[in-house]
Order: sequence, then C-alpha cells, then structure tokens
Amino acid sequence: MAPSSLFLFGFLMFLIHFSCSDPGLGCSRTNTSLLNFTSHFTMLQHQLRGLFSVIDDCSFRVSQFDVLSGSDVNWWGATGDDFQNLTNGFIISDSSLNQTYKNDTFVVHLRKNVTWDQIKVLAVWDIPTASDFGHILLSNYSANGGVNLSNNEQPTMFENCKVLSDNYRIRWSFKEGDNVVDIGLEAAIGIQNYMAFGWANPNASGSLMVVLMWPSQGLRRVEYHLQMIII
Repeated sequence: MAPSSLFLFGFLMFLIHFSCSDPGLGCSRTNTSLLNFTSHFTMLQHQLRGLFSVIDDCSFRVSQFDVLSGSDVNWWGATGDDFQNLTNGFIISDSSLNQTYKNDTFVVHLRKNVTWDQIKVLAVWDIPTASDFGHILLSNYSANGGVNLSNNEQPTMFENCKVLSDNYRIRWSFKEGDNVVDIGLEAAIGIQNYMAFGWANPNASGSLMVVLMWPSQGLRRVEYHLQMIII
C-alpha cells in the first residue's frame, strides 16, 4: 500500500509543478492584432533601452533591457504619449521595476483586468516623480505591416557594449556600407569629471580623440589630435 501512495503523491506533485510552470496557460494568442509586434523602447531617462515583443493577449517579452533604478517604477499604460495622458495612465502589470537592469531578458504578464486595446502607449513610469523613463507607441503598429524595427530605432542604440568600469561603458556599431563606426560613451560621473575615448596605441599619434565634459554652461564636446601618448 505504501508504494502506491508514494506514486500517487509524486504524480500529483508533477501535475502541480506543470500547471505553475506554464505562465501562458489559458491565454489566447489569436485575439490581439498586436501579436508579434516588436519595437525598441524610446529612451527618455535612466538610460532605458530594450526590445519589446508582444507574446499573446496576456504577456510581452523584453530583451536586452537596461534601466537604472528608480523609487517606484512600474509598467504603465496610457492613451497617449503627452504628459497629461501619461499622468492619467495606469499600472498594467504586478511586476515592478525597482532595481537596475543590465541586458536582461524576461516575460511580463498583464493584470487580469488589462487588455491590449486599452493601451496605446506602454511606458516605464516612476510614480512619485511622474517620470517617463521610456516608452513604446503601440498605436504606430500596422496590423498588416509585420515586424519593422528600422522606423523605431533610436540614435542612442548600438549593436555592441563593453563595460570599462563600474560607472563607465562604451557602445558602438559598425556601419559597413558607410565605412564608419558610431561610438557612444556612458558614465555616471560628477560635473568636475569628464569622459574620453581614444586609441591606446603608441602609433595613434595624430589621430582623433573625443572628450566630453559638463562645464557650468552645459554639455561640451572637444576634439583633440593626439601629439603624444603615454600608456
């Protein structure tokens, strides 16, 4: 009798585990015109970046997701991207964003009382400061247009990223057709410090080096031609 009871208990545990491990169970994949919609976030604050994709009527996926932490940050829905519509928006998921994300990928589930037709703008929203860290315009999607990322790319998006220190990283993209490399520098530094990028090579004398700084009059970029390199 004991072996049979043990087998039955194990079978029930398997069923419970299976039902909890399938987050999309019972969610339709056919009732939304946004199915397979994919777009990059528009960055506004806190270095937000990422790729957004609608999975089904109940969930979406974010990948390559970066954002600096805030005080009470939530997935937010609104009917427009102007300030009045955003402040009149609503929380669309029980998953909060009160931490720093670095190139993360995860699935977010909508609240049970939220549907895609209620959301024209999906934002990452900090409630205490009424701040839009970045958003997606779902109203721009054409039902017969398929996935199109080219119209949604932002100037701050790059193909590659390397962390140089805890508070400094470099991003770059190589545009083969134009034979150029686009480079972006990111750092969390004080106003008395600066960012710089150049080639650490003794043979780079005479090449270009870019320095970014924050003097009292605002952001300033200075270009230098290297005369001597000390490594």
